[in-house]
Amino acid sequence: MEREELTIEIEENSSATALVTARYILTNMADENLTVPLVFPYLSNDLWDFAPVIEWGGERVDYSVFAAGAVAGDYLAEPEEFLAQVDIERIVANLNQPPYKPVHFSDTAPATLYKVTFRPPAERQCRIAFLLDHQQTRVLAFGFSGFEMDRDGRVAVSTYISDRRVGEVGYLLVLGPDTLKMEEKDYDHIEKEEVVIRDFIISKLDLAGARIQNRDRENFYSLFLRELDGLFERGQLVSVYDELVNHVLYRNNISALLFTIHLEPGQRSALQVSFPMRATIDRRESVDYVNTFVYLLQPARHFPEFGGIDINIKLNARSPYIIGSSLELVEEGPGVYSASLDHLPAEDLVFSTYPRPAITFWDRMQARLLSRGDLIIFIFFVAAFLYLRSVWKRATGTIDN
Repeated sequence: MEREELTIEIEENSSATALVTARYILTNMADENLTVPLVFPYLSNDLWDFAPVIEWGGERVDYSVFAAGAVAGDYLAEPEEFLAQVDIERIVANLNQPPYKPVHFSDTAPATLYKVTFRPPAERQCRIAFLLDHQQTRVLAFGFSGFEMDRDGRVAVSTYISDRRVGEVGYLLVLGPDTLKMEEKDYDHIEKEEVVIRDFIISKLDLAGARIQNRDRENFYSLFLRELDGLFERGQLVSVYDELVNHVLYRNNISALLFTIHLEPGQRSALQVSFPMRATIDRRESVDYVNTFVYLLQPARHFPEFGGIDINIKLNARSPYIIGSSLELVEEGPGVYSASLDHLPAEDLVFSTYPRPAITFWDRMQARLLSRGDLIIFIFFVAAFLYLRSVWKRATGTIDN
């Protein structure tokens, strides 16, 4: 690998989102054709309509996206723990984990499925209420937008039925024994059938649309199943499919692009990977958000040779300053930073942006007032200032006109 060119451009209207483009120049020094499988891990949540793009020699490359873990915590608060979670060895170990097996129910056993075809009720609302045994049963709802539940095991799912949704189908998938007892429903006829949990959920994964585009179905199903099993642990009686998918994707995920390139003897070509990235945001110690971005450099150490890296970072006008970075960066101009290294750095690239060159004392004071709700303290300081000002005026004989 001769060299890497890395460009990170922050979106104009959001200081927490960026488009990353990594370009590598690769050369086949062997006398034979090479087929090279590659893994490209990156850190971001996956609530995007824009999917990563990979090009090899100017042509698009097919790929699959695999879940490789999620990062908890914040780099600014716990840098060592944060970086340990994105260690390449841990990422590889996560990729090699066997498929998840649920503890509280069997995803291969028959399960009860309730099915309702939406029609326009008088108030445009479809609401179905039922009782269930909260010790044995949970419900996953498809096509519903919300739910209610109480401690007695009484649950209601609901959704608004617009004209375009008439004829759509909503489902209640029962996890565990079917202990549902219908109490209230806007529909007289609810169909009931037997399905296999695994088969039914996999058949519905495409409901998530572009958010799971190119994701390996088995890998994503295993990730989703772990969250589903967690419903029993958390004591949540019902979950809405869309909300659960959003929960899985909204975290600070480590995803891995798996793809293959082919090189002829002596071939020298450019590999380019573009993907959206979202920062972790923090406002505990500042009045404005500190946006922290992470780009994983360490996987590049697995190349036989690494010829260096050129880094270009373009910020927007809302947050045009980098106030902290794991690598030494040069400020080329307003909101433009760069670095050029002839070796692979010892750590990943982590940098934080902010609207001003530094977090000031006044920024911290405002943050504490806002976070703690210490309005009384703020009023005390203002009152003290006004009192001292009046004392000074009386002492000096100064009178306001």
